[in-house]
Amino acid sequence: MAVALPKFCRSLTKFAALRSQAGFSILEVIVAAVVVAIAAIGLSVMYSTGQALVQAQGSNRAALQLAQQRIEQIRAGGFGPQALPDLREETTFAGIPNNPGYERTTIITGVCPNDFTVTWANSGDCSPALPTVEAKRVVVTVRANNGQVGGTLDPQTQPAVLQLILVRR
Repeated sequence: MAVALPKFCRSLTKFAALRSQAGFSILEVIVAAVVVAIAAIGLSVMYSTGQALVQAQGSNRAALQLAQQRIEQIRAGGFGPQALPDLREETTFAGIPNNPGYERTTIITGVCPNDFTVTWANSGDCSPALPTVEAKRVVVTVRANNGQVGGTLDPQTQPAVLQLILVRR
């Protein structure tokens, strides 16, 4: 015959049953927290690195656009003078008007009209020796800086370098 336990005893047996079930130890909780923290740190580092690369690519695209703009300005101006130096040349990095975060240099050199790799000189380096410049190589370099002339460069960005050959008609 089954004996009915008083209500107080029945509640004690419920607590005893709960105490006997397995649970998380403090060590397991600490290990899980460390694993989650390492994953969160890894994700934040990955996100910040990706953000820096996206920003650098934006700077690279802007530098390329500014270099193309300078090339088009020189092309629109035509061949220019037949004697060097060409007044459109910018031999030192200078800030670009309306674009304070970028610096540009434009180098214009005379080259032989039949071989653009040979630098023109009035000493007969071109065959046949030409008294005036018949072809010019224009190299435009634009780089991003920290917004100041001569400022530090962002190591993530690359300078944009474009070349153009102008030949006198």
